[in-house]
Amino acid sequence: MDVTLKERYEASMVLSGVGDAIGYCNGKWEFCRSGAKIHEELHQLGGLEQITVNRMSLFIYDSTPGYCSAYDHNPCSGVTRGAGGADCPG
Repeated sequence: MDVTLKERYEASMVLSGVGDAIGYCNGKWEFCRSGAKIHEELHQLGGLEQITVNRMSLFIYDSTPGYCSAYDHNPCSGVTRGAGGADCPG
C-alpha cells in the first residue's frame, strides 16, 4: 500500500491532536509526572478502547490549535494560506 507524504503528514497532525486531548485529559494529567499513575487512571477509565475524544468529553490541549495552524500553513498540506508555497514531494 503506497501512502503519500501528504497522507502521512495529515495522519500525524490528526494523531498529534488526539494524543494531546487524551494526554491532557481535561487538565487532569497536564502536570502529572507519573506515567504509572496516568496508566492506572487510564485503566480505571476502561483503557484506550473506551476513550472518546470529542468536544463533549475530552477537550483539546491549549497547544493543539498550533497543530491546526501549522497544518494550514504547511505547503505539504495542500491548503497553504497566502502567496507562494513550495510543492510537496510525494
